[in-house]
Amino acid sequence: MNYIKCLFVILLLSLQGCDEKKVEQSNFHMNQGIAFIAALEGSDSTDGFQKLLKNAEIEFGQAIELNPSNHLALMNRGVVYITMGKLNKAELDLKKSVEISPKHPDANYNLACLYSLTNKLDFALEYFDIALKNGFNDYSRIREDSDLSNLREYEGFKKILEANKVFL
Repeated sequence: MNYIKCLFVILLLSLQGCDEKKVEQSNFHMNQGIAFIAALEGSDSTDGFQKLLKNAEIEFGQAIELNPSNHLALMNRGVVYITMGKLNKAELDLKKSVEISPKHPDANYNLACLYSLTNKLDFALEYFDIALKNGFNDYSRIREDSDLSNLREYEGFKKILEANKVFL
């Protein structure tokens, strides 16, 4: 009986090690994706820009494959999809990211941006409010982000700002 218990414990520990290794590999791919995103600003050509986006998409995808609950990889791939114009895919990733981490301010903000871009302004306002309530405080981004242009013109935007004590 002790022999079976020992084998079971060894099996559990080895499986835990595998999970930890997958999480570590997932984080590596996510960081690679972020590096590709960071390189976008230095891209001189449209082709170079598109290649960097595609590489970021691949890296975030590998991170998600290794760790499906990596909400940051989902969020970042969602933002890449927005940039690529793949708005349906962006919505799936951003909603999944928010589902995994409902109070993450950046995930909610990015979902608000997507809904603003797609003229789903009630949803945009809802997620924008959640982002603010959970600590989103990049006020210059709120003022300047072109993704929020539709939302800034929408009724209720100023009320949400006031309710969250945000004065731009």
